[in-house]
Amino acid sequence: MKRFVLTVTTIVVLSLLAPIQGLAQFGNNLLGCYTDEDMGAVTMDVTPFVSMPVYIVLSNPYNYNTDTEVSLVGGVEFRFITSGVEHMLLETVWNTPSFIDVGSDENGHCVGFGIPIPVGDGGYLTMCVKTVVLYAEGVVNVHFAPSIPSSIPNLMAYVDSSIEPITLIPLYPASGDFADPVFTFSGMTVATDKASFDEIKAMYR
Repeated sequence: MKRFVLTVTTIVVLSLLAPIQGLAQFGNNLLGCYTDEDMGAVTMDVTPFVSMPVYIVLSNPYNYNTDTEVSLVGGVEFRFITSGVEHMLLETVWNTPSFIDVGSDENGHCVGFGIPIPVGDGGYLTMCVKTVVLYAEGVVNVHFAPSIPSSIPNLMAYVDSSIEPITLIPLYPASGDFADPVFTFSGMTVATDKASFDEIKAMYR
């Protein structure tokens, strides 16, 4: 338990160690929302009253302070915001049993991992899975935002546990801007097509 509390406290106090970067560089340190853990697509058609999981994935984690790739993640801060037709967030399942979240659905997640999670060989890591259900046909958009409060003002963040001392790293939405949605539920019928990588990139232009 002490280790959990220490990890979460680290998220809060390490903001002095992390330089604030105004823009994401070269597509590193991105947080996205996808139909699967392989970042398959950023939109899906769904049937009302059928619960649908979406995957929150960190891609290309990179520590610009040390000029090294991040291999272990010890915590994360972000806010998951949904808007549109009537819907409900059912649950959040983290990618490790050893975590503590001192945040809330309203103010965002502030999560420490008792055992840091290794980044996959492809350079991405599923942080958690959220389940959403729509109660009507229509559109629900998902945006990311900094947690309230946030360790790095106006930015999301994660903890690089690959090195000592562990470092807080700025984290950016994969859509390129907090104003742009990272995911969309269209609320019609279940999709059978899988978007190509080019189609995904086109959505973010």
